[in-house]
Formats: sequence, C-alpha cells, structure tokens
Amino acid sequence: MATDWTAKGRMHGSARWKALCLALVAGATGAACAFSLFRPKDGPPRDRPPGGGRAPVMEVKIGAVLPLSGVVASDGEAALRGLQIAEADLNATGRLPFRVRIVPRDGKFEPRESLNAFNLLLSQNVAGMLLIGDNTCQMTKTQVARREIPTIAAMVVTERSVKGNPWMLRCWPPISTSARIMARYMRGTGKVSSAAVLHIDAMYGLESDKRFSEVFESEGGRIVARDSFPFLASDIRAQIAKILESHPEGIFVTGFGQGLITAINQLREAGWRKPIHTDTAVVDPRVKRNLASLEGIVFVGNAFDEERAASAAAADFAAKYRRMSGADTDEVPPQAPFAYVAARLLVHALAEARGSKQAVMKTLWELKDHPTVLGPVSYDGEREIVLPLMVKTFGTDGSNVTVDDKLWRKP
Repeated sequence: MATDWTAKGRMHGSARWKALCLALVAGATGAACAFSLFRPKDGPPRDRPPGGGRAPVMEVKIGAVLPLSGVVASDGEAALRGLQIAEADLNATGRLPFRVRIVPRDGKFEPRESLNAFNLLLSQNVAGMLLIGDNTCQMTKTQVARREIPTIAAMVVTERSVKGNPWMLRCWPPISTSARIMARYMRGTGKVSSAAVLHIDAMYGLESDKRFSEVFESEGGRIVARDSFPFLASDIRAQIAKILESHPEGIFVTGFGQGLITAINQLREAGWRKPIHTDTAVVDPRVKRNLASLEGIVFVGNAFDEERAASAAAADFAAKYRRMSGADTDEVPPQAPFAYVAARLLVHALAEARGSKQAVMKTLWELKDHPTVLGPVSYDGEREIVLPLMVKTFGTDGSNVTVDDKLWRKP
C-alpha cells in the first residue's frame, strides 16, 4: 500500500522551520488562543547537538479522550493500543517535520468525565483531538467548535454527535450507513419482503432503526414489528416473542455489547432458524466469543481483513496489535484500526497544513481515496466519511467471509 505521507508534507532545514514558527507566532491572537502546532521537545542535551548544528526537535501533541474505565473500558483499551501503534509508526518513518506525542485521558464513558478530560488536554496546548465514543463527542462538541480545535472522532456512530461541527470529522462508519447497506442487502439479495427490527434502547438503536426502515420500505419491503432492549440486557425473551408473533421473513438486530449478545442468543433459543441480520458491532471478538453460535449471522463489516490479506501495512498493524495485547487470536477489535487510522489522518493533515488550523480541516475535508489499513478513505460533500464496508458472514472456522462488496458504493 502506498504511504500516507507525501513530499508536500515534508519540511526540512532550519530556515523553513524558522519561517514556520514565525508565521505561527504572527498568526496568534494571544497566548490563550495561540495554536502552537510545533513546540521544541523538552529533553536532555542530546536533542541539541554541540555547536547548535540543527534546530531543536519539534513535537506535536495530540489529545485523546477515550473510555479506559467503565462499562466499555475494553473498547477504550483496544483504541489506545491502536493509538500507541500509530504514534510509534509515525515517529519511525523519519518523514515528518516533527515528532508526534499522543496524550490519552480517561473519559470513563461518562459525559462529565469526558468533558473534564477534554478541557485538561486543551490546557496542555494540544494541536488536535481524537475523541473515542458517542457521549464523549456529544459532551465536547460545543467546546470543539468554540475553541476551534481540529478533531477526529472514532468509535462514534450517531450522526448528531459530529454533524454540523466544522471542526470535527468522523473516522468510523455511521450506523445509518450500515443500516442502509443491510436494508438493501436483505431486500435485494436475501429477498426478504417483511422484516422486524430489534434495536438497542439508545440513540444508536433509534437512528439505525430509522434509516433501516426508511430504506427497506423504499425498496418495497414492509416493517411488521419493532422492539428494543437495554444496553446490559440479560433477558429479552418477551420482546422476542412479541416480534415473532408478526411472522417476519427477516430480522434486523442492531446494538452492541451485552445487549447484542443477549438478543442474538435468545433469538436462537426462541427457535429462529433464518439468518440474523445485524450491524458492525458483531465483528468485535469479545462479542463473538459470547455468542452461542455464529451460524447464519449476516453483518456489515469493515475492510480490514481484506486489507490485511493484500497489504503489508495492514498485516504489520495486525502483528503489532497481537504482540501488544498478548492475544491468542489474529482477530483485531475494530476500535484499534479505526483509532490508528484516525491518528494518522490527523497527523497527515497537520503536516500538510503547516501551522493553519483552517488548512488542517480543509486537508481532511478534501481527502479522496487516501490509503489506510481500512482501505481508501474519502470525505464526501457533506463531510461524512466514505470507506469500504462489506456485507459478511462467519465461516465455519469463525473467519469473516465477504458475501457482498458493492452495496457500500450505492448512494
């Protein structure tokens, strides 16, 4: 795979550094709002060789708010490993005009804690932000816009968490996109004419249900029942019995974590033998390990497996993740490569922009088929991410098997 870094993003020589730093100082309106992309790295004398032969090493700090404790701490831990690998890879290239330091802070999957972590990072003069989680984005969205801090949100599924903020972009497939793809697959390939929806009782599930139902009905299908379940559900047999009474030809389940596990397992217990159609969350290894059976599950997944088979960069990332996590499987939780890609996209834009916050966002908005370990990433006219998403199922060995790789391209 081609490198993420272009010649235009490289800056060498003390003269250019001096000009860049002067431009940054001149453009600042005061110490409190100065956007210092590049700062001398605090370090021992070896960073400044005898005789002053070269300029000090410059450092760019990027803040990351993610859930390292709380009910989704495992998601945050996977994302953190992705960020750590990104930092090491970026600094090892030798092609950047600065060193990267990603500074993580625990948002604890709590809105107030996420905002506190965000504000603490702002006080440390970070050049950009990485936000992991819907509630993190919703709580900090106003601050991101007010402080005009270039931000990329990963592990963020709902539209309202990001949309309308000129300083924030997504690096995670929106749940509405996954729902649209699955609706078209069920109608076109699965030949399902009537469907029931079982969704998590949260904005995630409501948004997914809305988009799935809109597209499924626009394609000539009928929604005959719908019900919801809590995030930590352990028993939803009553909801399942209710939707089965409508005799649907297909069922779409949308959720994550324990609720999704419960929904799929108890659908099988209730005697549902047809395919269970679901969304991206089922690819998480921690979800898969708790499913009674993987047979007949159809889901929307990212292209990391395909890239790993074809790309040295993706295979290298998977190997590094396995070593870092100590996992006994080659599977990589999706939070890790998405966090990795988000960090690389932000650093790419920072290098291209050469000190201008507006230029950072413009560089991101204009990305087209930018190579990543998730496949080519672009942003469309509405500044929404476009990346390969496939309809998949599980093979007999638990591997992800692609059954459709074209629906994601349809508007």
